Amino acid sequence: MERIVYEQIQHYLTENQLLTQFQHAYKPGYSTSSALIHMTDNWYKYLDNGNLAGVVFLDFSAAFDLINHDLLIDKLKCYGFSPAALCWMESYLSGRRQKVYYNGYFSEGCEMNCGLPQGSCLGPLLYSVFTNDLPYVLDKSHLVMYADDSTMFYSASSHSELTSVLQLDLLNVFDWISKNNMILNVSKSKSMLIGSRGRLVNSPQLNLSIAGLVLEQVTQIKLLGVTINHHLSWSQHINSVIKKMGQGTAIARKCSFYITSSIMKDVINALVLSHLEYCSIIWSAANKTDLNRLQLVQNRAARLVLRCSYYTSIDKMHDKLSWLSVQAKLYYGLLVFLKKAILVNTPHFFYAQLQYPDEIHNHATRFSTTVTTI
Repeated sequence: MERIVYEQIQHYLTENQLLTQFQHAYKPGYSTSSALIHMTDNWYKYLDNGNLAGVVFLDFSAAFDLINHDLLIDKLKCYGFSPAALCWMESYLSGRRQKVYYNGYFSEGCEMNCGLPQGSCLGPLLYSVFTNDLPYVLDKSHLVMYADDSTMFYSASSHSELTSVLQLDLLNVFDWISKNNMILNVSKSKSMLIGSRGRLVNSPQLNLSIAGLVLEQVTQIKLLGVTINHHLSWSQHINSVIKKMGQGTAIARKCSFYITSSIMKDVINALVLSHLEYCSIIWSAANKTDLNRLQLVQNRAARLVLRCSYYTSIDKMHDKLSWLSVQAKLYYGLLVFLKKAILVNTPHFFYAQLQYPDEIHNHATRFSTTVTTI
């Protein structure tokens, strides 16, 4: 029943374009990659124009558990839900009770008047609806969300202007949070100033605060599984990827004497090479030295699968395993993302930047008018 209701609500919201394009979770064609692309693409443009980017990483406390049922019903009503649908949703959310188990005993049961059911396919979608209006309370800044991970940013030529704009919009966000009975964890919320090495040579400070508490300014942060630093270089993230790949290789090596090469290949794909595929479109522009380090780790994994010596040809091992090189994998990931954007027109912010020239050359080739440029 939940799945049927979920599909109807998702279709209704999508068909009528009611969901904000700034929320990248729980939507077909969107993912953590699209959320990170949405942000980093803007940040690169700011840096290319010689500006600074001020970024605020907001951390909500128990976001799904604090959704007020009455407020959610009111918002669903504003989005055009019928009286019958609203009655069904009230019944779905109400009458839920919880107990706390501590020291061998259960507490008395308590009826919940807030929070979304855990493990339900409807919960994430209802959270998206509840927070759908959050990006529109900002005056000048931009907001990109993935579930309860919200990132606010703005561009200016000076850090003083960034501080002024971001501080005003932080007040707008805090006002929205208060009116919607949410809680912002200020101690875990961070700020970052992104710019070229020349612009950040004097370590300028944003000095942002919420409710009298100053936001810590950091030079790098892990966002949606990707390490981002204030220069938008990817060495730190690749260090993390190499560490995870090394740990996976070490685990696989311990069981290499008990499994066949065919099974070992599956183990390596799961524990080692999978780290190369996560959000690779974001950090594929890393410098050649860092990419070569990734290739060395993949080479060691290939030797482990085939039980080859150090002097075995790398190309022959990759051919036998049908593996692409690291650089080729990154190119492949970029092409797959671009193909999906062209075919299904999502994510919309990316698709809207694609240009289709009427003609790019005078040769009468089969696809002369269908080549896409960005």
